[in-house]
Amino acid sequence: MNLSKREKTILIATLSVVGLLLADRVVISPALAYRDALATQVDTLNNDLARDMRLLRQGKQQQKRWKQMMAIGMPNSASEAESQTLEAINKWAGNAKLGLVSVKPEYRRSDETLVPVVFRVSANGSMNAIAKFIYEVETADIPVCVDGLQINTRDKNKDDLSLQMGISALYRKNAKSEGKP
Repeated sequence: MNLSKREKTILIATLSVVGLLLADRVVISPALAYRDALATQVDTLNNDLARDMRLLRQGKQQQKRWKQMMAIGMPNSASEAESQTLEAINKWAGNAKLGLVSVKPEYRRSDETLVPVVFRVSANGSMNAIAKFIYEVETADIPVCVDGLQINTRDKNKDDLSLQMGISALYRKNAKSEGKP
């Protein structure tokens, strides 16, 4: 089969285009898709690494805080937890200039090793006093946490608020049973 120069040029151009199209479908497009998938995977892994590094830093901070709390000591009885927490509540209220109305402990029965005692606190004061008191509870060195919070206004024209709050304290239950649950 004799092809003219023009036909040879058209045949070569056609085979080149078909070859390029085939190379694109078989080699180039899959390689680019694979490269994009790898780039996405690298981004995901970098985000995971950043999150894990943050968790490690936070873990070290939490371990330090846990050691401080353990150095203070976990109370071994309900009465010890009650006296420790009542003393702390009075100190926090004094620091915040918050007027305590009442503090009532509620004991909960539990079969767990760590048992909560919830203190129902009623107090009156300004928004700043209440905010400082809550901050003191949240950053306490003893094992306590906020267990319910309600703030109401006493006088609509003044910064006079009332606070009802639950503060949950933990103690470690001994093998011996105690008088208080």
